[in-house]
Amino acid sequence: MTDAVRSEAGLGAGPNAGLGAEPNVGLGAGAGVGPRSEADAELRALREVVESFLERTSPPGRVRELMGTDPGYDPDAWRRMATEIGLQGLAVPVEYGGEGAGWRELAVVFETFGAALVCAPFFGTVALGVSALGAAADERAARRYLPRVAAGELVMTVALGEPQPAGEVGLAGGVGLAGEVGVGRGMTVAAERGPGGWTLRGECARVVDGQAADVVLVPASTPDGPGLFAVETAPSAMGGGGVERHPLPTLDQTRGQARLVLRDAPAQLVGQVGAAGKILARTAGFAAVALVAEQVGGAARCVREAAGYAGVRRQFGRLIGSFQAVKHACATMAVDVESARSLAREVTWLAATDDPRLPTAAALALAHCSDVYVRTAAANIQVHGGIGFTWEHPAHLYLKRAKSSAHLFGSPSAQRALAADGLAALARADGASGLSHALLADPAATADAVSAPPASAGVASAGVASAMEVASAAEVIRADEAVPAELAADLRARVARLLASAPDPAVDDGIPFRSAQFDAGLAWVGFPVGLGGLGLPAAGQGVIDDALAAAAVRSAHLRNPIGYGNAAPVLAAHGTDEQRRTYLRRCFTTEDIWCQMMSEPGAGSDVAGLATRARFDGKRWIVSGQKVWTSFAHVARFGLLVARTDPDVPKHQGISCFIVDMRAPGIEVRPLRMLTGKADFNEVFLNDVEVDDDNRIGEVNRGWAVVRSNLEGERLAFGRVGDEPEPWADLLEQWGARVSAQAPPAGRAAARDAVLDDQVMRAAARGWAARLTADRAQDGEPLHPAVVKILSSESAQEATEAALDLRGGDATLYAPDGYAFERPTHAGIMRGDAGERYLRTRALTIEGGTSMVMRNAVGEQVLGLPREHRVDVGIPWRDIPR
Repeated sequence: MTDAVRSEAGLGAGPNAGLGAEPNVGLGAGAGVGPRSEADAELRALREVVESFLERTSPPGRVRELMGTDPGYDPDAWRRMATEIGLQGLAVPVEYGGEGAGWRELAVVFETFGAALVCAPFFGTVALGVSALGAAADERAARRYLPRVAAGELVMTVALGEPQPAGEVGLAGGVGLAGEVGVGRGMTVAAERGPGGWTLRGECARVVDGQAADVVLVPASTPDGPGLFAVETAPSAMGGGGVERHPLPTLDQTRGQARLVLRDAPAQLVGQVGAAGKILARTAGFAAVALVAEQVGGAARCVREAAGYAGVRRQFGRLIGSFQAVKHACATMAVDVESARSLAREVTWLAATDDPRLPTAAALALAHCSDVYVRTAAANIQVHGGIGFTWEHPAHLYLKRAKSSAHLFGSPSAQRALAADGLAALARADGASGLSHALLADPAATADAVSAPPASAGVASAGVASAMEVASAAEVIRADEAVPAELAADLRARVARLLASAPDPAVDDGIPFRSAQFDAGLAWVGFPVGLGGLGLPAAGQGVIDDALAAAAVRSAHLRNPIGYGNAAPVLAAHGTDEQRRTYLRRCFTTEDIWCQMMSEPGAGSDVAGLATRARFDGKRWIVSGQKVWTSFAHVARFGLLVARTDPDVPKHQGISCFIVDMRAPGIEVRPLRMLTGKADFNEVFLNDVEVDDDNRIGEVNRGWAVVRSNLEGERLAFGRVGDEPEPWADLLEQWGARVSAQAPPAGRAAARDAVLDDQVMRAAARGWAARLTADRAQDGEPLHPAVVKILSSESAQEATEAALDLRGGDATLYAPDGYAFERPTHAGIMRGDAGERYLRTRALTIEGGTSMVMRNAVGEQVLGLPREHRVDVGIPWRDIPR
């Protein structure tokens, strides 16, 4: 990278990612490794530099000229890529002429390349070739090839076979396998050592970028085990010829492949004989990280293209984006891409910190992102209609790239099978408890990763098992990602002092302890001093909550979920000083349980259509009406009420909010029984209930702002509430327990139900993505709450359905007490047995705003699609048809 471009991008030379002790040549702990959620100006600048370069050298017209040609790329642009902006050298250590950057930088480049469908052998050279040389820790090979890679003078790749699940005949191979990788399917190469050195004979069926590569790293069998060998495709100092290269016709014309036939081809051993498995295991994991970044870039481009077209194309006298079917299709694409982006970031972090959990996590992420890209690219064509099916339109290029990428190193089903193998081995070794931790990065490694080279990951299955030993610590500090280290340390110290001085959390239902926590400012750390907070960034609350959880202090969130998640934030943002002083402490201690009264029989997702009336008689408000779906009204001391105070203005303008004493005369609470048999919800009838004006929240007729902030907080809360187990994590534990109870099999197919494994891994991946997306939002990233709500609710349904299916024939049975009537006093969707959980989660896509309405919000408020025609806008509420 030239000095001018480096200055423009804000990038300096990265750490010296040397070989030997650090076997990943800059693809591990590189420059800029830090909290994932922080705004990173350097990465944004790098993205802008790469995009600008690609606009000049790889516009859509140039992509069409190059695709399908031999060698399938522009050698001049390849050299300029190295000399002008130094992309090939990003992963190359400084001592070999590179930048020594890390995976966070590389992920930006791969994502940008994926969006532009760049015709260049960058994937083979960097994701495969450079990372394989680093994993081999071979100084001689590195000095021979890496300086030429950084200078844009050399194209490399690695001949990776297709994956083979553990237990099948032959050496296992492929991306994400929790174990060593050897010679996979399509690899029949043998190495022989003679007086003149090594020679290879055999065939490599499909080699990515093989049509352009100057050097191919080939795994081959030897009498002492598989080795990795460098083969130069043109006559060189190693000797002449011996390589036949046959370019292949590919589904994706923007990425070339070739069949290589080796006939006594001169070769140089890379690393040690017998080490090819470990080398390729690391290489495969890094390749998966690069590929998912590409997939996210391509899928995001499809969303932009589809939404852009839907916003300008007219049919039936309307913009097609105003039709709900089209809007929902685009919204689903956007939600899918955010889930893929979350997994791509997570595995990038695992790669950047050289986390031993990378292989299994990368396999599951690759499967999920592959499915997302294929669905999104296909939907893009559908939204474009006939024009999207033409050769001239670029939509088909993304579909071809998506489908080809999904099978580049084995199908999504094969990747899920590999992930299942890794997790099953872990469950058998260490038990099923906490199995989800095998997929969650450990930010504790962050500080060390910046300053020190990572240790070798070793065999992936053993690495995952060792990671489980610190699983609890990973959860304790997970919230630190958005919190500076100094602040996180201070908050943990405050928690330690609280634990040392406060009453026992088990005494008196924990109320005295929570009182002390409130007084210490550790209830809601973002609130002002004296009101349960310290006036610090709200993200710090995660540090506090996790530290308390590590000390076995149970959260009271499930006891007072409306108080914690709705009432307290509303009072903090919109309440008076007197209201905050009066209600916040007892809300946090759970001495006062809260409910909220918004939904009505005629106003569900359309909350602003509510009809409950509040009339001011000169002294107080008189409220009459009916509310439904009111959780905890039967145990609540206070309620947040939304009522209509002016029916003669448009519906959003005549709403006010109040605090209501649930013991006041005129309030009747009736149970509303659900399909589970339980009555989590209630109907509330208000008959001339008196409410003092001091208990009004915000201005008269300006309550919609309060409602909106309340709904946004509620939808974000769907991602993670209290200390209840997450459905996807519970699913993995249930599956792991089932697997660990089985005797180790002679063959994989005899051990487990492959179809059920695939269902569980698919559901786990989506739940994992939803969890990470919710974390991003709670860490302050500006994600629309509807995106979080859709992902969290739908993934929970998928996970509980898979958990029920795990029971086989017992899925036909229900809880021992059957459908006995009960009025719960604690929140939760994970009560009861698998059948009750499956039924209870059906409500998640309805409560808090249906998934259909949420997709409208994503389409209109995120993608900018036109609103549908509405008859209730701009007219008084009383004139709206009902």
